[in-house]
Amino acid sequence: MKRVMALLALFAIGIYIFGCSSGEENKTDTQEPRPDVPPDVPPDVPPDIPPDVPIDIPPDRPPDNPPDVPPDRPPDNPPDVPIEIVPDGTPGTYGTLNANFSTTFIFDGTKLQDNTYMTQHQSQITMTAVFTGTYGSGKTIPNASAGMTLALAAHFPAEGTNPAAVSVIQQSADMSGNPVNPWVELDFSSDSITTGTKSVGMMTGNDAFIVVLNVIGNDYCILALADGGTINVTNAVNTTAADGGSLALTGSGIPLYHPSNTPYGDITGDLQSMGVQVCPIE
Repeated sequence: MKRVMALLALFAIGIYIFGCSSGEENKTDTQEPRPDVPPDVPPDVPPDIPPDVPIDIPPDRPPDNPPDVPPDRPPDNPPDVPIEIVPDGTPGTYGTLNANFSTTFIFDGTKLQDNTYMTQHQSQITMTAVFTGTYGSGKTIPNASAGMTLALAAHFPAEGTNPAAVSVIQQSADMSGNPVNPWVELDFSSDSITTGTKSVGMMTGNDAFIVVLNVIGNDYCILALADGGTINVTNAVNTTAADGGSLALTGSGIPLYHPSNTPYGDITGDLQSMGVQVCPIE
């Protein structure tokens, strides 16, 4: 699984940023065919009646004189044929996410807790939502109750086995600076970003990783992970520098999954083994 990169704090505007970064095919439930239904039997004929015999014909009635059953047969006496219910939408999806972000300054991720640094570059903080979408039972990203939503891009140097990378971070708060969930983070797999279409997914090998999280005090839990869809980078200049440079990107309809139901199954245990909490389904 990919790492979950830590978010830090924005003191210049009174909002706290906490952190994360992680990562790792949908087990699509395929309905087994009924063993008592021959493959050549039409779906509107019961499995125990030959296809050339009308439905509900008494045994003593000749097959060439079927009863006059009107086409508007009452629903309380349907033929004994199972009805296949087709899921509405992609099985397992928890929501979708859109992205529209542009900046002329990428922050130094190691200085997000430096009040002086953040104040100097306060004008480079985007003061509107760059990630929007819906999830769960019609909930929105950002939360409709948020008094303000902010976003920025930050460069993080290599650390341990993790290569240097660039993240786009969005957080929401009320007007007193208290966190309002959910928050969003997009991590590029490398800080060497080029323009073009980038794949989004949980597995190593994708170009970008997106996590939606809820802040809980000084901690967080994973609410959703993106898998599938793409991010289109339209501008990327000097992204390997500690700070400076520029970045612009868009994306739409990116599928979100709750960790308990992803294209790779339930990965709750994997996240918990990493010390990461999983949010309840909302």
